[in-house]
Amino acid sequence: MYKLLLILKYLRRKITPMFAALAVTLCTAMVIIVISVMGGFLDLMRHSAKKLTGEATIDADVLGFTNYEQMLSEIRLLPEVEAATAVIRSFGLVNLHGRIFTVEVLGIDSYGLDAVTGYGQTLYWTNQRLERESLAAAHLSDEQRKWIDQERQFYERFDLEHSAMRFDPPPGWIPEGAPPLHGIVLGIEISPYNARDDQGRYLIQENSSLQSEVSLTLLRLDDTGVPSDPAYERFLIVNEFKSGLYEIDAHRVYIPFDKMQQLMRMDATPAVDEDFTPTGELLPARASEIMVKSKPDVSLEELARSLELFKSDFLDRYPGTAPPRVRTWEQKHSTLLNAVQNEKGLITFLFAVISIVAFVMVTTTFYSIVLEKTRDIGVLRALGASRLGIVHIFISYGLAIGVVGSTIGLALAVVIVTNLNEIQEGIYQFTLWWSDGEWAWRMWDPRIYYFDRIPDRVDFTEVVWIMLGSVASSVVGALIPAILASRVNPVESLRYE
Repeated sequence: MYKLLLILKYLRRKITPMFAALAVTLCTAMVIIVISVMGGFLDLMRHSAKKLTGEATIDADVLGFTNYEQMLSEIRLLPEVEAATAVIRSFGLVNLHGRIFTVEVLGIDSYGLDAVTGYGQTLYWTNQRLERESLAAAHLSDEQRKWIDQERQFYERFDLEHSAMRFDPPPGWIPEGAPPLHGIVLGIEISPYNARDDQGRYLIQENSSLQSEVSLTLLRLDDTGVPSDPAYERFLIVNEFKSGLYEIDAHRVYIPFDKMQQLMRMDATPAVDEDFTPTGELLPARASEIMVKSKPDVSLEELARSLELFKSDFLDRYPGTAPPRVRTWEQKHSTLLNAVQNEKGLITFLFAVISIVAFVMVTTTFYSIVLEKTRDIGVLRALGASRLGIVHIFISYGLAIGVVGSTIGLALAVVIVTNLNEIQEGIYQFTLWWSDGEWAWRMWDPRIYYFDRIPDRVDFTEVVWIMLGSVASSVVGALIPAILASRVNPVESLRYE
């Protein structure tokens, strides 16, 4: 009991231990804030990457593989699979308003891709978004609001989502008498005219890509992989998508699967000999990959294992099929995700090293207490307290400081992390900076960073380990002074002034 009374007395009446507790508080909060923001950023990256491919893919090189239709139909019957769709992937050039961009071109069945990856949710221009933009323009001038409302009312006449899913331009977008065009969906960062406002939104009145005609030139290979004559086709932009990964949104376009297959000569076509004389054989249609979505109760490992077994069995039954490979979404995006994971680990390690200040602070605090309380320690030893009892007092004292400091640090970190966006908005309102002729300064500017908001989630599993580390550093910091205190000679300490 006397140990507890001494600890409480020291905590209440001494200001020095409060500085040690403050150091633990600040170090704990700092590490939790950093790991939460970096972890939230990694989670957003993982979520966006998963949306691009589904849970797993069966893919080959750019030449594709045959018998994909049979493979697709059988994959859909696997008990682990909820949905699957075929995709053709290649590279090409897009000419938009006279400016040429290198792009990755995907031929997709939009409804099939939507079932696997939620493709429809990535389409940016929707009636709901246009309505939100109109409401968000309340702070603008009357002339600007009128302009936005005119643009919104024009596009609200059309079902932009439906047109994007069908790759079918809305009525009236193609002039009467002009040849029909297929629709194309561009990544929202491809157009040089798309600019975000200070809230990170792309505004319809700034977007001049919708209803624009583009020309697409596709790299085309022969059966041996040698480049042949390129494919050329004109399309009409019916929508844009935002996946959440800048590199994808700045370099990817979607066109109809059938059209892509035709342009790439991957549809079923009659075979010819060296003199271009038909041989009477029919070359089978090909696809580049099959994207697969698992059922909710199936793990990624179970899905991959099932697809590997299926692939081996399928190749035995169809020996002429070019052998594709099975990859999960984590394997397919491993380079990007591992890079972000390593950055998170490195930054967390650096801040953990900085947190050594808490350990040093606790050690110096307890050393000063030992020097100050030498006479008190001698009294306790003279009254029969054991060396182990003295050690236990200071260890418990360090434990109390660690628990108090880490608990307050956790509370502080949770408040800051969950309100980061509001905090930075408040700083933006009261701490503007004159730059390039206008007041514009933000810690997290949505026009610069790809995510509109700072990640604000707290992983309490990581938090528990951080708090345990903080408490452990406090206990270890108190250990050396505790050992020194236990070795005090009671006779000499009673004469200590």
